[in-house]
Amino acid sequence: MVESKRLSWRVFPVVVAVVCMAEGRVHAAPAGPHASATLRLRPKVQEISEASGVLRFDVSSLAGASIHRAQLVCHRDEMDGLDPAARENVEIFPLLAAFGKAADARTAARPLTLVGPWYDRFDATGIVTEWAAKRRNHGLYVKNFPKWRPGQTVLDVTVANQGAAKVRALVKGVKAFHRSGQTFVTWDEIDNTVPAPTIPWGELRKVLADLDAKRQVRYRVYRHDRPITPTSLHLAELLAEVAPLSALNVNARCVEYGIDKRLREVDISIPGPGYPERFHALGLPTRERGVGLDYPVGRYVIDTGADAKPLAPGKGLYVHTVAAPGTGHYAVTVAVDGVARSVALGAQARAVREAPAEPEPVVQGRLGASPHWDYPVKRYHYVQWCGSPKLCNLPSMAFSYGVSVPDRPPPAGPMPMELHFHHRDSSYYRPISRVRTDSLVVLPYDFPRPSGFYGYHESLGTLKSFSQGVVRNYTEERVLSLLRWVRGKWKIDPSRIACFGGTPGAVSSGPSGGAVAMWFGLKHRDFVNAAICDLPIVDTSTMERMGGPRYNRRPAWRYVHRERAWGRREWKIAEAGGRPAWEAQDCTAIARGLKPTEAAPFVAVGGNSAAIQKLIFLLRELRRPSWHESTWGTCPLLMIDGTSVTSDFQVGLRRDRSLPAVTHCSSDSEKHPNIRHSWGVRWDGSTIVDRPGRYEVTLRIQTNRASASVTANVTPRRLQRFAVTPGAGYDWTLSDAAPAAAGAKAAKPQSGRAKAAADGLLTVEGCTLTKAPRRLLITPAGQ
Repeated sequence: MVESKRLSWRVFPVVVAVVCMAEGRVHAAPAGPHASATLRLRPKVQEISEASGVLRFDVSSLAGASIHRAQLVCHRDEMDGLDPAARENVEIFPLLAAFGKAADARTAARPLTLVGPWYDRFDATGIVTEWAAKRRNHGLYVKNFPKWRPGQTVLDVTVANQGAAKVRALVKGVKAFHRSGQTFVTWDEIDNTVPAPTIPWGELRKVLADLDAKRQVRYRVYRHDRPITPTSLHLAELLAEVAPLSALNVNARCVEYGIDKRLREVDISIPGPGYPERFHALGLPTRERGVGLDYPVGRYVIDTGADAKPLAPGKGLYVHTVAAPGTGHYAVTVAVDGVARSVALGAQARAVREAPAEPEPVVQGRLGASPHWDYPVKRYHYVQWCGSPKLCNLPSMAFSYGVSVPDRPPPAGPMPMELHFHHRDSSYYRPISRVRTDSLVVLPYDFPRPSGFYGYHESLGTLKSFSQGVVRNYTEERVLSLLRWVRGKWKIDPSRIACFGGTPGAVSSGPSGGAVAMWFGLKHRDFVNAAICDLPIVDTSTMERMGGPRYNRRPAWRYVHRERAWGRREWKIAEAGGRPAWEAQDCTAIARGLKPTEAAPFVAVGGNSAAIQKLIFLLRELRRPSWHESTWGTCPLLMIDGTSVTSDFQVGLRRDRSLPAVTHCSSDSEKHPNIRHSWGVRWDGSTIVDRPGRYEVTLRIQTNRASASVTANVTPRRLQRFAVTPGAGYDWTLSDAAPAAAGAKAAKPQSGRAKAAADGLLTVEGCTLTKAPRRLLITPAGQ
């Protein structure tokens, strides 16, 4: 596996590949008619450059051996889309003649092939078989290997019928069970490196760095459709090589736990991103510094019963996602310093019946109470293991999610649901705010491969290059998988699902989840009711690379994360559909592609960038319902329906209820710092009349001036029963919904006839709205 010195980007999957520490010698297996052993050979390396060299192996001890498998295991520093060499393929060729100069090297026509699904080693069975038969052995020519670690390159050879050697260790306690398309395999590790139930991330990070200092231990997990024996082990599928401490949920670490812990201890304030560090009492913590290192990394819970507990210290874990139905037999061996023997197989797990299914998250426990965050909810931590090519690029990856279940759900009927996208340094631990008090809140985690909740290149974490594959929307698919599970587990109102991302209270200068909420809401308009977003990235293909204040411009994290995940923008690396990945999150293209009468989410936007304003102008011209306010972000825009946390006018947004698109308001402003569009308009969703031949809605404006008025155009949207015929005429009236208060001047009633456009939209122009509610009535002409 590849590793990174940049711990903020480092991935700690459940499974890792071998890091080679053994000496360059062959270890024989115990005697047995058909026993097998995996042997390790270290090469003599002739380095030509940092990325090329020649590998020569002494295979004299393999003479006459029956070779089942030979793999060249290689390592390099982690590469991502920031690296200029990320598109360069690793090329290793068998040499056909003694090596002299690189320009004159005689090699086989084809390089060695990478072995999936880990893509961290090359198949060398053919060439090693030739070597063992005492044919030509001129070694291997490493033509190109960016960021290569030649000292960690070894040749693992699985052979049969070798001489005797001492068996060092047996794996005990192997168990397996199947649930929801996945088989969970556990075993007793031969060492208990971390005996405590939890360990702070700052301490565990050091343990992991020194894990192989004295000796290297790896557990090899095998699967077969028949019972596995020492004589048939080489026929079984080697699923993975697992490092010790695989039951620790390393990728659940987050910064909020440390912040909460500090808040309980001292009375401090925590400014948000963008503040100078000297003003930050916690030193701008991240997952890899400051209080982020206090996170207590615990062990996974894999059972779903009421009394389920974390795995005990000393347990190993691998989760296999099955692709076809059948019976699975699992076995685990241990390799110490690279040596494994089939006769050291030990006990097997009982056979399990398996069938493909969508993986279900497993609850890990309740999240602790947070100071100054006292919404009446129960917060749960869930983990979903993913191994299918649709959800992640490597097997047995575990991802964390948060679910907040309200203590006071709606008294009758299903719950609304909020999908919250966190900003850069936040996580699944808790939402940054709430829209409603009776809604269920879902918090996915864009980690350990942050990409703006879209996905990343399938080569990341492997030896494949960015030229060998595409960017896949793994993260988006995981979010959709999670939502399907949530909607099946809890009673969710399908008409009241909103996505949220932003920093309430003001437009922050740092990256926020609003960058994602608008894109996700518009793309998944088939179920999203509203998208509430602060500082959205309107189009990743044109987003600015630099961010920060004028006095300290630097690459923006929102850009850097995507660059690491997708490759440099100018490379135009494709996503699975064929278009450049940087065009995948283009809100403008999505909005333009909507059919005129197609339902789409109500959009509330905070921010004043040119791209945001351009999108707002487009939504206005398309007569799409939206609010936009540049100065105070989306915080004043959290008036949704029912039990909103604000006391403002309830607009009652529901996908099964129509709403008015109020556009071209006379109060719209395009001058900084108060850029706003349709911002002060409110309506009463609960009293809308939407039936054949009649449409009514009550509107008003939010203002402190009793005499204020706004002229605007009103287009009914998401019509349920009221039908609009293109080209037909419709009569309308607009008058006060109730008699004017004593001493107040009533607004003059309005009436007229509007003609439906050819696209099927009906717009009533020039409506005068006031602080007092006014009722708009629309009927077919002459009715």
